[in-house]
Amino acid sequence: MLFPSDEVPLAFGRYVVLTTKHHEGFTNWGSPVSWNWNSVDTGPHRDLVGELGKALRERNIYYGLYHSLLEWFHPLYLDDKKNGFKTQNFVFQKTMPELYDLVLRYKPDLIWSDGEWEAPDTYWNSTSFLAWLYNDSPVKELVQTVSFGGNYLLNVGPTKEGVIVPIFQERLLSLGEWLGINGEAIYASKPWRVQVENSTNNVWYTSKGPAVYAIFLNWPRDDMLKLSSPIPSSDTEVTLLGFSGTVKWEKSPDKGLLISLPSIAPSALPMQLGWTLRLKGVK
Repeated sequence: MLFPSDEVPLAFGRYVVLTTKHHEGFTNWGSPVSWNWNSVDTGPHRDLVGELGKALRERNIYYGLYHSLLEWFHPLYLDDKKNGFKTQNFVFQKTMPELYDLVLRYKPDLIWSDGEWEAPDTYWNSTSFLAWLYNDSPVKELVQTVSFGGNYLLNVGPTKEGVIVPIFQERLLSLGEWLGINGEAIYASKPWRVQVENSTNNVWYTSKGPAVYAIFLNWPRDDMLKLSSPIPSSDTEVTLLGFSGTVKWEKSPDKGLLISLPSIAPSALPMQLGWTLRLKGVK
């Protein structure tokens, strides 16, 4: 890709996922079962999957691979579809060999397969592949999904020359700048007992260790932010990430906290996409 490689860490992305093959079937590596319809035999004549993986790992960024299960025009897939997916010629001659090849050759940190909606999971041999993936393959890291937790995967499409255009660069770097200040509330965080407050200003919560984080996207006009969900104590401390001054608070007459935000223009703070309060000593 022609997006300056040193810019990638500035976006504070912890992982990148590349499309190795989409539904039309063209593979971005030299797939042994996609003869003359891959990026090594035709087009750029390059192993794009391998090149990107090498560049990312040199920068300690996790590498994920997206792989389409179905192929719109492949004769074997169309035959299986015509047979009501009671035959699996496409799966065993095309899909499975490619998935095994990707895992063994590139050892990705993440595999994302898509395009399964036309056929049942039994057709795709899903359980057998997953059993191999987690028990016998080099990829043995299990990912646990937590309720209301997840990862944010931002889709950026380069041009045919591999260039990430300036507007997408700007969005990636802006998000990275925001995470540079507020990433404490995002990376390795877990859902709190309340995920969001539906008030005049929506406030989203995460937690990590003893800290609760309240993320708000609209700065109140009177500089007073009410948080109804946290229960304060005598040990409660409030900090605005990216701001070195003191943040005062008081117990709300009904419930929660009233936060006195700094009486400065929000534009004077490092980022204007949203702000994060770190709360300690709350329940």
